[in-house]
Amino acid sequence: MKPFYKMKTEYFCSFLIILLVLTSIFSFQPTGVYSAIESQPSITIDSPSPDAVVNKGDVTISGTYAADNITKTDLLFSASENGNVISDSSANQSDWTIDDTSTPKTWSFTNSSLQEGSHVISVEVKNTATNDVSTATLSFTITNSTVITVPSISITTPQSDDILNSKRVEISGEYTADNVSKSDLQFIVFDENSKIISDSITNQSDWAIDESSSPKKWTFSTISLEEGEHNFTVQIKNLLTNETGVSTIKFTLFLTRPYVKETAIILADGAGRKGEDLTNVPLDAKLKITIVDDQQMNQLKNKIKNNNYDPIKILLGSNTLQGTTKISEPVVKDGKYYYDMIFTPNNNELKMNKTYLVYVDPQLMDDLDNPIFTKLFKFTTMTNVKWDDPDDPQSHASSNPHGHYKLNTNMCAACHRPHDSKSSSLTGGSYQIEFTEQLSKNQPANDPSQNYCMACHDGTLNAPSIENKDSQHLHGYTAANTVLKQQESCASCHNPHLEWSEENQNLLKDHYVYTHNKANPDQGLSNPTVDSFDTTCESCHDYIDFSTISSDKGKLETLAYNKSLTAKGTISDKLTDSTLKTLSDYSLCLRCHNAEKSAVDSNPSDIETLYLKQSSGHNFTLPADQQTQRDGSLLSGPIPCAECHETHGSNNLMNLREILGNNPGVSENDKFKTVGTTWNAANERNFCLNCHNKGREIYGKKAAIDSTISGHQADDVRGCSECHSDQTKTYKDFREQSMNAAHAPLAGVKTSSP
Repeated sequence: MKPFYKMKTEYFCSFLIILLVLTSIFSFQPTGVYSAIESQPSITIDSPSPDAVVNKGDVTISGTYAADNITKTDLLFSASENGNVISDSSANQSDWTIDDTSTPKTWSFTNSSLQEGSHVISVEVKNTATNDVSTATLSFTITNSTVITVPSISITTPQSDDILNSKRVEISGEYTADNVSKSDLQFIVFDENSKIISDSITNQSDWAIDESSSPKKWTFSTISLEEGEHNFTVQIKNLLTNETGVSTIKFTLFLTRPYVKETAIILADGAGRKGEDLTNVPLDAKLKITIVDDQQMNQLKNKIKNNNYDPIKILLGSNTLQGTTKISEPVVKDGKYYYDMIFTPNNNELKMNKTYLVYVDPQLMDDLDNPIFTKLFKFTTMTNVKWDDPDDPQSHASSNPHGHYKLNTNMCAACHRPHDSKSSSLTGGSYQIEFTEQLSKNQPANDPSQNYCMACHDGTLNAPSIENKDSQHLHGYTAANTVLKQQESCASCHNPHLEWSEENQNLLKDHYVYTHNKANPDQGLSNPTVDSFDTTCESCHDYIDFSTISSDKGKLETLAYNKSLTAKGTISDKLTDSTLKTLSDYSLCLRCHNAEKSAVDSNPSDIETLYLKQSSGHNFTLPADQQTQRDGSLLSGPIPCAECHETHGSNNLMNLREILGNNPGVSENDKFKTVGTTWNAANERNFCLNCHNKGREIYGKKAAIDSTISGHQADDVRGCSECHSDQTKTYKDFREQSMNAAHAPLAGVKTSSP
């Protein structure tokens, strides 16, 4: 028998083992039992709203919670701020109301100890069995005010229906927002389409808010508004309560802006040449541009004098000429202020035989921040040979750049071959065989006269190079023909035998129209009126003393190609028939582009007839009480041909310009470029929209379209001429329809877009 103490020890060890097993069985739950039947709690705050302003007193925060299969007795709710517990549902049961019978389950917490000011309260729900926690946070402000006042706003300036004459528009007024700092307010301006123009948070520099004045004041200023009628709503918003107040204003922005009155080249002796497309300009010349405004332009004067600002821009290709600009004191005429700006190029900036583009900086502004109506024009510098003038050797006021053939017949031989020429005009080089052979390459019938003018005017000799001579499309040629222009094409506009003068600096052709007393069919005079374009005087008369002919019998006209600085667009009688009308400002173009020529050859379109239509949308006829366009232009009729077309050639179909308007500083993407070799609806629409809806400005007008009209939407592909050509006519093709709409656009039928 074992000793008692040994048995006692064995029984004790067995007892301990059994006890441990039983403890394990009855003390631990099976794995996963809580995750299977209970979910993690979640909580939300529904009231008050974020950033709300509440009155001091009993503050109640409430919301919903979720805690599946967990009773509210196993949940602990608490509220804390800055890490410090304010209240919990166990220790402060009276602060809390928990409803686990509603759907969703709800909770609320009420406390009176929170002080005035801003608070960030965190509310937490905790499963006491698993220690799982969910938290929601709320920001709000407590105020002592017993009543929260809705903010209000009023507009004091401008007055409703005012007409404003300043690019810098200021709208100002008063506001009320008791006990709310301006930092908790937002001011917003909406346009008539509820689009935000500006707000005091995003566009702080637009706004001035004075909360120290009594009453409180606000001001909104901008220079971004377009001219026209505006209907604005100004809103004040309390960011703490989202309460708002509004006020409305209607006004019209119509600016009297500075404009270009005159352009001139100033010679070394101080004499000036006025106009556009000036030629034979000396290399020491200066440029003068006269601008006009209805007020003094002191800011511009100071900017030019103090900051070396050059508002006159001169371009040679993409290069800007360097120089200095001076501005005169104003001369007052008829209540307007005239300023002469004179640009002096730096030494050796101007080069011989070059054509320069001149324009006024579109950013030039007057003292009201009103931008100038800019203009552009061109001039061409002289050759390295001074022309002799046998009539006035001292003045050099006129001469023939092609030589004084009347004094020296050898000069004729420079261009004409008196013997053995295949050309009816006897053209062809006579001095240099190699020169003649070079001209003959690739020419029809080995005739060098086909591009004789370009032998000098291609930029290789002492003569100005013709602009756009290497363009894909040349005046009078199809897209497939890229050869240099034939001399016959040049001579259809220019007379190389004319003398250069200030009145005819580009040797444009002239003609003489004489009306005989009666017709004489026996002598070949079927019509008493004879035009030297058709029949030269020398074909019948050996000698004529033109000084003895009265102006009602004989009239001399130099063809005109006026542009924006000189065009008037006045309708006048044709010299050959006073019963027919024309526009003498564009006689160079309309000599071919008329009904008579189109009846014989359909290639030159009849533009003259379209230009005579008073109903044309491109006819800018002035009202009887208005002497100039807003930009100072004298135009009172259809716009000049040169507004849309290049003279000699273009990479665009129809010789259309790549840069439309008076500002050459446009991006490559904003240039107009035709696509393909056919004029179609896509090219037409692209061309029209390059001005309409692109902000281009000519003659003080901006062309915009109403996007609510059918066909005016950005995704529409129809041609503009589908609606804006004369719908009473039948056109042989799209090109003819497009020509009609471009040169005499009519208002289409207004149909709202779907």
